[in-house]
Amino acid sequence: MHFLPDNLAFEPYRDPHTNDVDVTDDFNWHPNDEDTKFLASRGYRCDCCGIDSAPSDAVPSGYMEIFREPHVETPRPADFSDCKLLCVMCMQSQHVGRIVRDNRRLDHGTIVYCPAFSQGDICNLAQVLGAAKEFDNPAAVGLGKFVSALADEGARLALAEVLVPEDLSHEGLTVPMFLKLQKSMSPKCKSGRSKLFRNLRYLPLKDFGKQLQYWAEHSGSIKSALSDK
Repeated sequence: MHFLPDNLAFEPYRDPHTNDVDVTDDFNWHPNDEDTKFLASRGYRCDCCGIDSAPSDAVPSGYMEIFREPHVETPRPADFSDCKLLCVMCMQSQHVGRIVRDNRRLDHGTIVYCPAFSQGDICNLAQVLGAAKEFDNPAAVGLGKFVSALADEGARLALAEVLVPEDLSHEGLTVPMFLKLQKSMSPKCKSGRSKLFRNLRYLPLKDFGKQLQYWAEHSGSIKSALSDK
């Protein structure tokens, strides 16, 4: 699964779990019985980055979300046939305009030019780095330097990729600028934006602390990744 600009919301994406959301944690929603069956049938594993999670009494979703194309107006099929299971980070890559947690800001990540990595690869980097920091793993130093370099250089290259002069943003292609760029596009440009943005990825940088801490304890794939470092 790739970064899908056609699916990005300019405003915070309407949360399908609004009635059951935990007000202390924007991503801690409570699946109903049918949702839980779907999450369990997929092994609580993200279809984008591959991270596996597990439910708990405190976090029954395991910080996984059910993704469906926002423009689809028909009712969701009972068998979830047109749905994907995404971790909250990968879900954010599909809706970067969605506010993360309660800070009401859009500086939770940045847009980078990185054709060599898939969107799932990028999110997995952020997850492993977060878990490495949580466990004081020595790999956190090297991973941290790599992610910082990717954030700085990748965001600058992303500006050039979408033909935005660098002097308009010394921070590169930030999320607010990316959303503003999409909103100001002509209809002709919008029709071709999938091609224009095909080498761009969303790099989550902060505001996912609760999720990273949870996965560090409940994700076998994260623990395995750290043991290889």
